[in-house]
Amino acid sequence: MTLISVIIPVYNTAHYLSRCITSVLAQTYQIFEVILVDDGSTDNSLDICRKFSETDSRIKLYHKENGGLSSARNFGIEQSSGEFIVFLDSDDMIASFFLETMLVLQKKYNADIVSCLFKSFSSEDGIIEPSGNSYEKIYDGRAACKALFLPDFNRTEIILTSACGKLIKSNIVKKNLFPNGRNHEDVATVYKYLYSSVSVVSTTKEMYLYFFNRDGITKKPSKKTLSDDLWARRERALFFNSKGEKSLWKLSLYNYGALLLSYLLNESLEQEELKESYSYFHKNSCFFSLLKWKIFFAYNFPKLSSFFKAKKRLFS
Repeated sequence: MTLISVIIPVYNTAHYLSRCITSVLAQTYQIFEVILVDDGSTDNSLDICRKFSETDSRIKLYHKENGGLSSARNFGIEQSSGEFIVFLDSDDMIASFFLETMLVLQKKYNADIVSCLFKSFSSEDGIIEPSGNSYEKIYDGRAACKALFLPDFNRTEIILTSACGKLIKSNIVKKNLFPNGRNHEDVATVYKYLYSSVSVVSTTKEMYLYFFNRDGITKKPSKKTLSDDLWARRERALFFNSKGEKSLWKLSLYNYGALLLSYLLNESLEQEELKESYSYFHKNSCFFSLLKWKIFFAYNFPKLSSFFKAKKRLFS
């Protein structure tokens, strides 16, 4: 039988943790190990983890100093022994048929990665039901990377950037660890999983239950978070360029440039990030020539840039 490692990083999610772990224990496919990595929680998350680990030998509990999500995931990867790895955030859940369905698709197509869609919920009793007939699509590694850039409404072909909602061969995960100390770790990593794969299967079945925290939607992201997002997308473009994948490189540049422009319009970036972004686009002058000059002015003449923005608002 195939062993699946379910890795759950835990940090101050005591309110949601029990339902998360219970959703794994309720799986119709029962050959799994649960790796709980408490990342220095200051609430009673560790106590909840202990209670579960004492009742089921498949649950392995580890406690470490706080190092962030990437650090906790990487630690869990090191402890894993399954042929496949599933990442699950500690405030989310998976459908009871998640592991079984994903493994059936893996065996059907001999896939390296199987990816499903998310279903968001915000209530405490977010119970997922089978979504009926689903559509499946097969990709090679390059085509799967292209699917990352499809618009969200193209649900029959899109592959989500998240590391969650996927069944991934462990040897692929272990060769591509998450970047420690960075936010937007999925953007910086998932494309490497896909590019390393021979066969990737996506299904439109919604089996990963994502908790949408309404209390958090008004929080403004820090400048480090925004900077890390741009860093991850820039690294992705550099990666594809280094592999000679020109079409993927262009898609990555467009994606990076669009995000950068939105941050510029909201004056969200530090001057150092503007400088680095301008430098990168200056080296790739065949793209975004207009955007390149917007960055140049924003970096060198912030007051002038603000003046033009204010003028545009007044006279538009």
